[in-house]
Amino acid sequence: MRNKIFLFLSIFFLAFSLQAKDYKVLYIGNSYIYTYDVPEIVSNMAASTGDNISFEMNCPGGYTLKQHFTNSTTISLIKQGGWDYVVLQEQSQFPSFPIEQVEAEVFPYAHALDSLIKTHNPCATTLFFMTWGRKNGDQHNCQYFPPLCTYEGMDSLLALRYTMMAEQNFASIAPVGRVWRYIRENHSHIDPYSSDESHQSKIGAYAVATTFYTIFLNKNPENITYNFNIEDDFPEIVRNVTKAVVYDSLDHWHRFNDKFVRANFTYLQNDNFVEFINHSTNGDSYLWDFGDENQSSEVNPTHTYSYSGAYNVKLSIQNEQCSKSDYFEKIVNIDNVGFHDPNSFEFSISPNPVNDNLYINGSIPIAKAEIYNLEGKLLIYKDLSSENNINIKDLNSGIYLLKLTSKTNQVAFSKFIKR
Repeated sequence: MRNKIFLFLSIFFLAFSLQAKDYKVLYIGNSYIYTYDVPEIVSNMAASTGDNISFEMNCPGGYTLKQHFTNSTTISLIKQGGWDYVVLQEQSQFPSFPIEQVEAEVFPYAHALDSLIKTHNPCATTLFFMTWGRKNGDQHNCQYFPPLCTYEGMDSLLALRYTMMAEQNFASIAPVGRVWRYIRENHSHIDPYSSDESHQSKIGAYAVATTFYTIFLNKNPENITYNFNIEDDFPEIVRNVTKAVVYDSLDHWHRFNDKFVRANFTYLQNDNFVEFINHSTNGDSYLWDFGDENQSSEVNPTHTYSYSGAYNVKLSIQNEQCSKSDYFEKIVNIDNVGFHDPNSFEFSISPNPVNDNLYINGSIPIAKAEIYNLEGKLLIYKDLSSENNINIKDLNSGIYLLKLTSKTNQVAFSKFIKR
């Protein structure tokens, strides 16, 4: 009976993991959302990675959260229910005003809207849209509040106040302002502003959408193939920035969210015996794949490996109440068993150490290659069906793990050194 239950659990998790993510998002804000139709860009990005994000929005120009709280369209959309995410965006200047004014005119309405969201959407995540400072600060209000006289001052206040709103309401943050600041400081040839020095340019809208995509789906934005008809390498740069700022710190931007479903684990190793420690949040059921055709549904399992090798361990979790899931992968190296997995295959790599291009020759045809750091994070994916080299010049110096998959789905691993 236990084997039948475990088989059912395995099939359930497999079926869930193979499904594309399908989310419903409600955007409540103003022109920082509707300019260039940011929600539509997000949906097109999702479609490019096999996912679906449908949406509704109510974003009248210059609207405040206070106005939204008495707006019949906003209230009706929230009460409609069924949303996975509800985005809240305040008027672009208000959160940067003196704290006394923010506490009176912003925070109460953020809380009131969030309470309404939770009442009618018990499984939804409220997402606060952290906007950006104006290109040269808020010159109109500079004379009344000096911190607004510069971009840095205004932007820092916006970041602080949106963080406070998220913390007060157990919500998540879409840190668009942090992405824009990184672009300003590291890619000055990209201007995310329109001519009014407040709203987004076309590439600025792309940055907004890329941030939302990453927060909604918890996926690496570097996999997006939709470029919004933007030329040059600007979209790729924005995707790389968003990965560094948002994707690599997802736990940070969701840290106040008491509904956030996140898979994570560490492990303790003694030779070929491994003890796995589950650090997931809001999971009800778990499925471990140890990378050697063995699985477990225990919360904190132990496993003994029979062969030397590098094993890709995957933890999938499910929150049953809200039908949400997540997974986390990490490479476990087993070096001292004394013999290797017979299902592997022989191959050679050269040169090793390597500077730019890593060449691979296998005993059987190879389909794909994946490169991980020693913490188990996937850094490079490459189709090798028509070539046998991987450009790794952008990797930092260090030791990496190469995983190869043959055209018959056999797997082999090797370490290499990047100079």
